[in-house]
Amino acid sequence: MIFDSLDVSYGEMWGSYRGMTHRSPMSRALAARKHAAGKDYAVLLSAREQPLALVEYWPGRMWRVYLFDDRSWCMQMIDLEPHGTGLLLAQRNTRWQFPNDQAHLYGKWDVQETTTVSADGHIEVKSEFAGLRGGSPESSHAGAHGPSSVSGRRLAMPVEDFLCPAPEFGDWQVFAPLLTQQGHESASTIVLNDRSVDEGSGPLRATGIEHLFNPGACETREGPGVVEPIDAGVLRITSGRLAVSDPGWTSNLRTVTVPLGRFLQIIGSLVDACR
Repeated sequence: MIFDSLDVSYGEMWGSYRGMTHRSPMSRALAARKHAAGKDYAVLLSAREQPLALVEYWPGRMWRVYLFDDRSWCMQMIDLEPHGTGLLLAQRNTRWQFPNDQAHLYGKWDVQETTTVSADGHIEVKSEFAGLRGGSPESSHAGAHGPSSVSGRRLAMPVEDFLCPAPEFGDWQVFAPLLTQQGHESASTIVLNDRSVDEGSGPLRATGIEHLFNPGACETREGPGVVEPIDAGVLRITSGRLAVSDPGWTSNLRTVTVPLGRFLQIIGSLVDACR
């Protein structure tokens, strides 16, 4: 595919999900806050409604890029880690070969080739052949399906051949050269089109939260109850940032900007009216 523009959308990290669009989309603003806080998120780069690359931002300023071919098959995974100031090293590049559509659907590759690059430019290329047992993209990092045979070779190349700029948030053009590895060709100038969802349209949007702190009788899904506000002490904000989440799910925190200072914490305690 030849492209001169890329559609950009944001969502949660995909992991081993083999779809072609975000399962959990998010707004650009939320993704930007996650980036600033060092939290993970994913960027999908598409053209003509066809996915070209999924870029995942990992804690520690690491990136993972999944590349799609003209069939919208995910055929490659590149892990990039910080290398010096403002640069990323393509430390591991994994490619897969699938015999047919059904094998790709279930992630059963015939051949997996992994190129590993050290910081000084030493390179190891390992080819794994699945044979009758088959393999999966997850096996390259999770050991899901072992290969039936392995071959490898070592060589040396300038480490500069494996470097790219580390992007600031929104500078997704830096990943465009990687798309050529799956046969896509970019114009000299690439326009980015924001296709993300609106702010607050995702699952983190709260409505009617003030009712949780109004004392008195209330109705709940389990029946009548009484709200009793409780003094939870003083919260000191020294950084100007506050991370919030569901108490039972703390892996994907939302970070918001708040004023500096000391604030009284109030908890709205729900008491069973029948006790």
